[in-house]
Amino acid sequence: MKKKLNSLLVAILVAMLAISPVYAGGTSIKIGYGSVTATGTAWGFGKDAVISLDAEGIPVVTCGAPGNGSLALGQNPPKIQATDSQPAADGWLGKGKFLVNLEADITEEMIDSYPATYWGCSNNNWNANIAYVDWHHVTITIVNAKGDVVYQKDDFNCHTVLDEGVAVDVYCPAFQ
Repeated sequence: MKKKLNSLLVAILVAMLAISPVYAGGTSIKIGYGSVTATGTAWGFGKDAVISLDAEGIPVVTCGAPGNGSLALGQNPPKIQATDSQPAADGWLGKGKFLVNLEADITEEMIDSYPATYWGCSNNNWNANIAYVDWHHVTITIVNAKGDVVYQKDDFNCHTVLDEGVAVDVYCPAFQ
């Protein structure tokens, strides 16, 4: 009886090992607003891993007429992309776990590097200002020391939450 029980336990153990996942890494990330922020933890990727946040969206642009203070919405502004990355070692907690603190945003340099017409203003004498970005797509990617992608999570259904016309959050269902 004892021999049969041992054989059964060995068979169960072998089956568990055969069907268990080989890779047990993961993330617990919350996407939020303040640009697009990704905060949380990741585990199982090693201290040499690098995590990155990539965001894409459509800016809401206001165009200011020089001299008279008139404002108009920019027409058909282009999609923009913003990114940030962090080595796992920067937030290392030990035992394969690290803190994630990323923020992707459009910068003044990005805005100033294009003429006002690029942002949808009537002409280049106007000043383009980005009120907020309606972020539509967010991707979290982790690469190992060899540069191989070991984790990637996409959400193409993000949207910016407004409160009385002011952007207050980014909602990405896959990250909630």
